[in-house]
Amino acid sequence: MESSSWFRRAFRKKSNSAGTGDGDEKALLQFGITEQLQDFVKGFTLDTFKNFPLPPSDDRTTSTSDGAAAASSSKVRNDLSGWQERHATLILSTVKELSHLRYVLCPRHLKDEEFWSIYFALVKSYLAPYEIRAIQEAKHQKLRMEEGRQAAAEKNAIESQNGLGS
Repeated sequence: MESSSWFRRAFRKKSNSAGTGDGDEKALLQFGITEQLQDFVKGFTLDTFKNFPLPPSDDRTTSTSDGAAAASSSKVRNDLSGWQERHATLILSTVKELSHLRYVLCPRHLKDEEFWSIYFALVKSYLAPYEIRAIQEAKHQKLRMEEGRQAAAEKNAIESQNGLGS
């Protein structure tokens, strides 16, 4: 229950800060939320999630003590990448049917992380190109930042040499 409340807080915070307009459409496309994906997701039912074969997990077989609940609440953040978290927030605000389905399923039938694990498995073929592009862009941005730091370090070294040589 703690994990779903964390996600609700994150969802509210991000949806409150979101605007409307062309920027939203660009963000939706950046996170793979196309008309085709929305139509596909609208077809999900309770049975889609209840009957999905989940691999056995130690989390589901352990007792629901406070320690187990605390471990699973932090696990949600580790289970989803930043890109997936943002996608989840956007898809829930865009496809109200999925939001309602999640409300009905979690936590009575599925844990929040199980819901998202199933969701991302179901939409993998739709999202793969968008997620790969985001990973590539993040790598390029990291390289540019490292190059900028290197250039600044070289500039500082040259300036300090010039200052010492005077």
